[in-house]
Amino acid sequence: MDNPKLRKLLITLHLLFAGLMAPAFILIAVTGGAYLLGQKGEETKVAISLPAGTVIDLKSPTAEDDIRQLLASANIDHDF
Repeated sequence: MDNPKLRKLLITLHLLFAGLMAPAFILIAVTGGAYLLGQKGEETKVAISLPAGTVIDLKSPTAEDDIRQLLASANIDHDF
């Protein structure tokens, strides 16, 4: 490279991208290490008994509100 301005620009861009990607690589290393050490999190499954005749239309525009209302009426603590 004979053009010092181009070289400086490329070095600056390289350092900028490296600085932006470094936290992502650190996060991957930390979470991967935690996973290998056995800290995998947990998932809880709870069977929900619905009242007879309950129909949930998942294609409805109010499906989320309907489900939240149904879970609230059954006194089920939920987070989704």
